[in-house]
Amino acid sequence: MQMLKSILTMGLSIGLFLLPALASAQLCTGMAYIENGNVQKAEADARKDAMRQLVESTVGVNVKSSSEMVNFVLVKDKVTTKSDGYVLIKKVFPPKINGDILEITLDLEVSKQLIESDMQSLAQRMDAISEDSTRGCINVAIIDESRNATQEFNNIFIGVLQDKGFRAEENDEVLHYLDRNLNIASDMDINTQIRMIGKSNNRFGANSIVRGRIGLLRNAEKKSNGYEAVASINCQLVSYDNNDVDVSTGYYYGYGKSPVEAERVAKETALLEASKKLAERALKTNQREYRGGVHNLKTMFVLYGVSDLASRDIIMKVFADINCRVVRSGNAGGALQAYVTSTEYNSIEELKNAFLQAVGPMYPNIQELVDSSVGATKLVFRL
Repeated sequence: MQMLKSILTMGLSIGLFLLPALASAQLCTGMAYIENGNVQKAEADARKDAMRQLVESTVGVNVKSSSEMVNFVLVKDKVTTKSDGYVLIKKVFPPKINGDILEITLDLEVSKQLIESDMQSLAQRMDAISEDSTRGCINVAIIDESRNATQEFNNIFIGVLQDKGFRAEENDEVLHYLDRNLNIASDMDINTQIRMIGKSNNRFGANSIVRGRIGLLRNAEKKSNGYEAVASINCQLVSYDNNDVDVSTGYYYGYGKSPVEAERVAKETALLEASKKLAERALKTNQREYRGGVHNLKTMFVLYGVSDLASRDIIMKVFADINCRVVRSGNAGGALQAYVTSTEYNSIEELKNAFLQAVGPMYPNIQELVDSSVGATKLVFRL
């Protein structure tokens, strides 16, 4: 009996120790820039800033690993965008306007338990998506102009894409290229080079890549009771296999109690907004490519060395064997050109590998040639 009493007492003590605080309340003052005289929007943005501060001060202090950081950033964005259930606004004090800055103080109460539960659920969902997703893979290569937080920003962008159901992987080769050519190449030259890198290196089965740069348009400056910084971002969703490009650019304000915090918030806001916009664009592209759950790939094969009808018949049989339908074909520029479509593969890379495996026994010396035409969706080989 005494032992049972001891066990119960110990269990109760452990339970009390592990029980998370249900809520945390405090006064928070948010700041926002009044853009084009829009005070109403500035007040809404200032409220979000106040909520961000509370979430960071109550939950963010326990975030240690990079994966936890990504999940926290995503959940924090969800909380500040839609506060219902997460944050209770107990009192709103009258806003103050100092020049082009609006300040507002809120008496807030945040549910730590709900936020931490959402972070755990998000982590589980991210793991599941990494293992198996019905959508394609997207590469990511984002460069921070200061070179201070490139890995962190790539992880956040990957997290946003995964939150939309995509598999996402960082492309180190493209990152290295961007790092060397940050300020010397045009967008067209960069995208052409990225497509060449995508054809010659491991792209994890991805059909496209988000590449971009983020930096400070204006370093942190003292404003009223805090600091203000402005970040700029230029990101593009670039298809590896054709000339499709979606662009997200803009500048975003960030506020904080210190210059470092203001600059971090500005960059984080810019990154989240750009990643959400391009993720939505990727979803629309994905929906165009999928019909009833079937992925429809289309590409042009250009084959040098097909010199007679017998060789042509061999190639046509290969296409049939790998479940490709030849839409049209003909000879041009000394090569057989065949425009094919297939529903059997998730990416052009998978289709290419299937073709090489099937044609290899007949043409063991086959060579892939680099297609230098901008944005062309072609697979070029010499048999």
